[in-house]
Amino acid sequence: MWDWASTVPSMLMDDASWLNQLLLQYLAASPTATVIDNEVGSLEDDLLGDRPTLTYLRYNARLEHQALRELGLSALASRAEQLRDMSRPANRQDLNLIGEMAAQQAVASSHFPSEFNIRT
Repeated sequence: MWDWASTVPSMLMDDASWLNQLLLQYLAASPTATVIDNEVGSLEDDLLGDRPTLTYLRYNARLEHQALRELGLSALASRAEQLRDMSRPANRQDLNLIGEMAAQQAVASSHFPSEFNIRT
């Protein structure tokens, strides 16, 4: 029973994250939209109104063995479980590296429309 109870908070956080993505993708157009599941898809052609209500960008760095290997961080892949514990100060440098590597692969200038340009 204790094992089940200790996993509930992380399950709820995962559910909240997916619900957040579902709502954002239903209301918006985003170049970073992801496939939620086989039934829902990415909702790119299924908006709440006749045009997107908002625009958003979301970049996730998955703390999973395969995802870390794909980022070129095989040395960290064996520590994927430990890295999920955001309360461990010892993880901060590795998490920062993961974020930097994920950003290099995922963030594209084409994701930012001209409204993001700073006018001087």
